[in-house]
Amino acid sequence: MDISYFVPLKNRSIIELSGENIADFLQGIIAKNINALSKDISIYSCMLTPQGKFLFDFFITIDESKYLIDIHEEYKEDFIKKLKIYRLRSKIDIKDLSDEFEVAALIGDEVYNNVKNIAGYTYKFCNGIAYIDPRSEILFARSIIKKENDYQSFKAKNFIKGDYELYEDLRIRNTIPEGLSDLRNNESFPLHFGLDKLDAIDFDKGCYVGQEVTTRSKHRGKSKKNICTLISEDVIELEENEILVDGKKVGNLLSSQDKICLALLDNKYIDDNITYKIGSLSFKLLNN
Repeated sequence: MDISYFVPLKNRSIIELSGENIADFLQGIIAKNINALSKDISIYSCMLTPQGKFLFDFFITIDESKYLIDIHEEYKEDFIKKLKIYRLRSKIDIKDLSDEFEVAALIGDEVYNNVKNIAGYTYKFCNGIAYIDPRSEILFARSIIKKENDYQSFKAKNFIKGDYELYEDLRIRNTIPEGLSDLRNNESFPLHFGLDKLDAIDFDKGCYVGQEVTTRSKHRGKSKKNICTLISEDVIELEENEILVDGKKVGNLLSSQDKICLALLDNKYIDDNITYKIGSLSFKLLNN
């Protein structure tokens, strides 16, 4: 990509965790092995219900001795409540830093200028920190900076401001779901959305909330549903979300951008030769 962009992600919040035994505390409640996290490597993970259903997804990075959680603003209050419930007597301090810090996506080849192309690789950037997106290097990187920075130093590093649609197109085109946009709280099963393939779940770690159901689903083999990217010849402007094949419901529309969308489909109807209908629009698989 000849031009590199920074895209402010205004819907993200930053929560700071500090104190004793933070790693042990997180190890028991998130699906990813916390031992993968270090000052040099950030991680992506999720929190599940005891029944193995999705609650929240988030990124975790370390800034000095403090753990920073990058989470959707709509999840923030419920996430903090959950942390306080699980905290019990642990000496963990929880701070909402959303008024102080902001998040931006970094997109383009300039991201890899003197930076290791390793998922999660974390480095100092523009008076803040940045890290290669742990879900996939194809999403380039994310950054956390103080709001007072106002992105001036980004521009000095040859990044120009991009619209949010740029980030969404990249995400959807590469079949990468995000919580709130695509997964339903207390309803969705993470394996249906490929969160294991995005390295949010570790099947070899110790116990965590929701582990038994998630591990059992993994060992049973292929999920009954999977997330895919569909493309239409027309811009997607629909109120309907049911996906039909020959009049039969086979899935649901998730997030969309221009002519592409994410969809959760029954496995037996994932085929390059199938034409899908949502309302008046026809769709084909973009990639499979």
